[in-house]
Amino acid sequence: MKSLRINSPLFLLIAAVMTAAPFVGLAWRTHEWLGW
Repeated sequence: MKSLRINSPLFLLIAAVMTAAPFVGLAWRTHEWLGW
């Protein structure tokens, strides 16, 4: 359980990045497409 507690913030960070990545990619493609 100790190792899980230590790794938890890193796991949450990775999960957040993986969740946000598609949205960031979509926003970037829209940005490029619209030429802002």
